[in-house]
Amino acid sequence: MIDKLEKTLAALLRTILPESHYLKAVEGYLPHKYRRDVRQRRLTDIFLFVTNRCNSRCRTCAIWKKRPPVDMDPKLIEKIVNQLEYQNLRFAFLGGEFFLHPQYQQILALFDNRPQYFFVVTNGILTDRIVSAARNSRLKSVMISLNGDREEYSRDRGVDAFDSVLSTILELKKMKVKVMISYTLNRFNDKDDFLFVEKLCKENDLQLVPVFYSEPCVLGVAGAGYQHYNQDVLSAISSSCLTDKYHRIFYEIYHEWLEGKVSLPCQSIFRQVVVLENADVLLCSHLDVVLGNLHQAGPAEIWTSEKTIALQKEYSRCNRCWSECHRVFDLTIHKGKYKKQAEESRA
Repeated sequence: MIDKLEKTLAALLRTILPESHYLKAVEGYLPHKYRRDVRQRRLTDIFLFVTNRCNSRCRTCAIWKKRPPVDMDPKLIEKIVNQLEYQNLRFAFLGGEFFLHPQYQQILALFDNRPQYFFVVTNGILTDRIVSAARNSRLKSVMISLNGDREEYSRDRGVDAFDSVLSTILELKKMKVKVMISYTLNRFNDKDDFLFVEKLCKENDLQLVPVFYSEPCVLGVAGAGYQHYNQDVLSAISSSCLTDKYHRIFYEIYHEWLEGKVSLPCQSIFRQVVVLENADVLLCSHLDVVLGNLHQAGPAEIWTSEKTIALQKEYSRCNRCWSECHRVFDLTIHKGKYKKQAEESRA
């Protein structure tokens, strides 16, 4: 009952408030909710990498070079959905590019008569497919990656598709689809690129999610990893009105973490898992730690197994990544107290 009330209230606030006001309204109750999830080992989020196909040619990623193409069987997703009938369970579909999966429509159709929340991470290039999917399914949340203006887009992505991405964003907004913009800070972009994306988000009331570039192990490709960035771009990101309190801390103390001066416990692994195209269930996307395989056991069986519980405990002190989907959660649980640890290291 509490979960249902929280979900209803959050949905109502998001409907009536601008994005920046919504973030401030909910940040107060999140630490309590997150601590409860961890204490109860409540599985709330499943990240499914459904394909390695990609139509971008990003210079920071080489997944588009992988051969042969590998696609997750929709029957596997159906198995997960059927066996985990949690009202508050959320699914994230990633790739590669989700809309290049040969059966993406079948995957979306699995949720036609189910209450679970889901969203899709996409590069936004395939406008017609994405808009049609939003019109003909329950797809109401989309995260689109964008790292700068037209010139930066061509340099960063290796394809001339800026207009298509912008068209996708604006069409989805017209349909009242929740659009999140993922801005990835990497060694090729700068403060001006971020300010362009921030301005676009402000003008169109989009949720902005800046992240640090790194290569998750799930992509199976070698990347440059985390590195130092100019303080001006970090300051611009952390001072943005479109980022909430804990995201601001996430950006502010990045360099201290990178230099080994901040050690943050990993609590997000007690509430989320990653599923790969081959049905392997991973502890997280940054470690090649396999909890089980869905061809051999059900999702609930894997989640409640002694092996999973032991691995979660073993890696709960892991401090190897600065991933937005993990570390903002951890900072929220601890109410940002690790900011003080970083400040003391600067003294």
